Amino acid sequence: MMVAVALGLANPVPVAAAPPAPDADGTNEPTTSTEAQKAWLDSSEKAALVNDEVLQAQEQQRQARDGADRAARTVGQAEQTAAAAAEESGRAAMEAAELQSQAREFASAAFRGAQLSTVSALLTSDSAYDFLDQAQMLDQVATTTQATLDAAAAAERAAREAEDAAADAAARARAAKRAADAAAAAADRATVEVQHRQAALRDQAAQYRALTRQLTQDERNQAIAAQQRAYEQQAAATAEPAVPAPPPQQQSAGASPAGQVAVAAALSKLGARYVWGASGPNLFDCSGLTSWAWAQAGVSIPRTSRDQSTMTTVPLDQLRPGDLVTYYSPVSHVAMYIGNGKVVQASTESMPVYISSLYGAGPNPTGHRVNG
Repeated sequence: MMVAVALGLANPVPVAAAPPAPDADGTNEPTTSTEAQKAWLDSSEKAALVNDEVLQAQEQQRQARDGADRAARTVGQAEQTAAAAAEESGRAAMEAAELQSQAREFASAAFRGAQLSTVSALLTSDSAYDFLDQAQMLDQVATTTQATLDAAAAAERAAREAEDAAADAAARARAAKRAADAAAAAADRATVEVQHRQAALRDQAAQYRALTRQLTQDERNQAIAAQQRAYEQQAAATAEPAVPAPPPQQQSAGASPAGQVAVAAALSKLGARYVWGASGPNLFDCSGLTSWAWAQAGVSIPRTSRDQSTMTTVPLDQLRPGDLVTYYSPVSHVAMYIGNGKVVQASTESMPVYISSLYGAGPNPTGHRVNG
């Protein structure tokens, strides 16, 4: 995120909004080096906040598009199911009609008295053996007829069930289509929002660079150092003395193997340039560095500092190397804890990736555990 990076307090204190940066028309143009340094820091913080909002909007857009794609696939699957069910319903209906026709023909023949009763067999038989043969034949015909009727009834039930399944599938398809349309509309709105935020970011970046040109590198370094001291003093003033921080070796204990890999990856990028929206492997913004470093350990974490702030919260005195620390309210910056009260961070265009104290990285620090 911005000019600083580090972690914080046992009880973070909300930070007031930064004062406005110089107006575009120059009416608030800084007139002294101190004013220029302050305006530069304020502009850097605002630019970082806008950058995180842009990333957040882009992530929401991606999720909306993914949702639309999933819904579209669901529509296709439901339509296929509906088509198959309708086809099965048609087959079952045809089979039921055929079997019912056969049953009607047999019933009609029996009604016409076609010598199909046991009594008629007895009366017309030439012998007992002949009678038994005719009786067995009649039983077989009756059994076959009943089976035909049963099959017709089963076919009718299957037809009804297939029709119901087709109706359900069609309803699901329609619901999925509505969801897909809603997701697509949300993605379109997110796209417009991203475009607006990107325009704001470009304006903020131009202002920030203009202020940067007014300062020498020494003045920028002094401004950053002064800001870090202010954050550390604020942390010291608000810390609870009754709950002393554990010694550095305790804080550094318990790093997971993945956490060690993530820390090593982040430290390997010391000196890399900060670029808004960059996520490696050679250029980074704040959350780009932390997400890239954890990716080297095979662990995927959210892309933006705001989303990273939703990960499991841990007290600052229980941080382990690899844990994340978010800053500001609302969250707009993140750093990675490396042990001994230090964090590594990508904070501003004028500063490459560097190490700072946990409390010097920004106000309102909050620790977060990465489960990796």
